[in-house]
Amino acid sequence: MFDFETQGLDQAIKDLDALEREQLPFALALTATWTAQDVQVAEKKLISNVFDNPNRYTKNSVYIKSATKNNPVAAVWLKDEWATAKGGNAAEYLSPHIFGGPRKNKRFEKAMQRRGLLKLGQFTVPAKPAKRDRFGNISRGQIGKMLSNIGAQHDQQQNSKRGISYFLFENNDGSLSGVWQRTANGIMPFLLFVDQAPKYQKRFRFFEMANRTMNKRMQINFHRAMNHAIGSSLGSKRAA
Repeated sequence: MFDFETQGLDQAIKDLDALEREQLPFALALTATWTAQDVQVAEKKLISNVFDNPNRYTKNSVYIKSATKNNPVAAVWLKDEWATAKGGNAAEYLSPHIFGGPRKNKRFEKAMQRRGLLKLGQFTVPAKPAKRDRFGNISRGQIGKMLSNIGAQHDQQQNSKRGISYFLFENNDGSLSGVWQRTANGIMPFLLFVDQAPKYQKRFRFFEMANRTMNKRMQINFHRAMNHAIGSSLGSKRAA
């Protein structure tokens, strides 16, 4: 998460007159919030430039927490709660591209581990024949049906072998090496089990973009916010 405190404004604050100092808490809160909004726009553009055809949820996954007069700190980060039909936990699946290195287990992998179908320390990778959407992802619908067919849904009532399309592939020694799928073209691999976490290159420069945008916009937003705060104050006094 990237927090926005109104740093680098010491000289501007020192030069304020009495009326401006009275409005300083409001102006600082606006400055932090507006700068966070600028970063949100910049990060959205960066996502479209870095990733190949990102879906709508991913492009809109950057959220902000606004500052207040009592706490003039705004924050920018990625949505980190699962949205049932909107694409999932962006903070989870984008973090490896921000920080680089091995990824953590995905939510469905953890569900498989709880059922003893995937060993602790194992991960899954899509097999080449696996059907993917135009964004290169296996759909949540496919993952949900797969979990249901192999009995790995958290809600046992959702587990069903009726119309089974997915099944676990068992080696000669009894170990499991993946999930296979029955299709109109025959049986083919869907997910493969691997013993090492897939590794990602650091290519989504989230924090670097946030810093550049903050340095570019903070002073501009402060003067704009101060003018807005003073104008609101004078307007209120005239109305009274």
